[in-house]
Amino acid sequence: KTIISEKKESEKEVTKKIKLKTLASSGLTQIKEILNFNEIEILYLGSGQFLIKSKGQDYKKANQTLERVLLEMKDRSKKNHVDFEIIEK
Repeated sequence: KTIISEKKESEKEVTKKIKLKTLASSGLTQIKEILNFNEIEILYLGSGQFLIKSKGQDYKKANQTLERVLLEMKDRSKKNHVDFEIIEK
C-alpha cells in the first residue's frame, strides 16, 4: 500500500454568514420558510445572523451547493419582503 491510497479524503466545508430582517408580525414563520433546506447546515448566531455551511467531497461542489442555496434564499426573501444580506468577512 502506498501512503496516498491510505489517505482518507476529508470533507470540505464552505461557510457564509447571512442576515435576515423583517418587521412583519409573521416574521419568524417567514424566516423559517426561507431557511428550509435539507442539503445545508444552518446555525443561528444571534441578532438575525445565521451561519450557512455546505459540506462536500470537494470544495467546488460544496461551494456550488452553497451558492445555489443562497440564490434561492434571496428569492424567497424577496417574495416574503424580508431583508436579506450576505455578510462579507
